[in-house]
Amino acid sequence: MAENVVELSPELRLAQQQVFERLEKISVGLKTHDPLVEHHCKNIRQTLMEHEELVHMLSDEQAQTLFAGMKSYINVQLVKEASKTRSKGKITADDL
Repeated sequence: MAENVVELSPELRLAQQQVFERLEKISVGLKTHDPLVEHHCKNIRQTLMEHEELVHMLSDEQAQTLFAGMKSYINVQLVKEASKTRSKGKITADDL
């Protein structure tokens, strides 16, 4: 049986390559606590929004790497917000 192979346009191939490179940077960044993980995640998200076809080309491992990067960034943001609240000395229901 012949497999259905989708030919990618040069633009889409370049976008795919950039996503894969940034996923590798996220993978390394998660191990080294690189502050650029946030930037890489945002860039990948924007590229995937522009080229929805690429979402289906990510392996499970690549998707897990992207989600781990996003989770790491969200946790950092939550810690920053909690620190700001504590420094004000006021705790509200929103803090809980």
